Amino acid sequence: MGLAKLYPLDDIGGVSYKADLYNFGMMLMEMARRRANMNLFAENLSQVYFPSWVYDQLNEGKELEMGDGTEEDREMMKKLMIVALWCIQMRPEDRPSTSKVVEMLEADIGILRMPPKSFPISGDIAKDDEYTARVEASVIM
Repeated sequence: MGLAKLYPLDDIGGVSYKADLYNFGMMLMEMARRRANMNLFAENLSQVYFPSWVYDQLNEGKELEMGDGTEEDREMMKKLMIVALWCIQMRPEDRPSTSKVVEMLEADIGILRMPPKSFPISGDIAKDDEYTARVEASVIM
């Protein structure tokens, strides 16, 4: 997909296309954030790590602020954020394939599922066995 394919795996310590997916996910998140004019310096400290804040908002069923955006704009932003959250899963093997990302981006928002929460700063990462079980139980589509 990107830079990872330019280097043999041995040269960069096992970096793969999954690293590109992580970067793509962060880019999607930033694109959606800028489109919505979200304030990263809000009073709520949980917003400091933006992906964790987005996950909490979506997981609790809250709408992400979008100002004057249309319903279509809100749905697109939500879709971008959900796909981004899948792409930035902490463990590379839990990230979707590139073809699955394309499939999710083309899908209706109603069939997308939230990924399990896995952020290094959130402080609530489960033990590996529990985390793996949550990932396996989560269905993207």
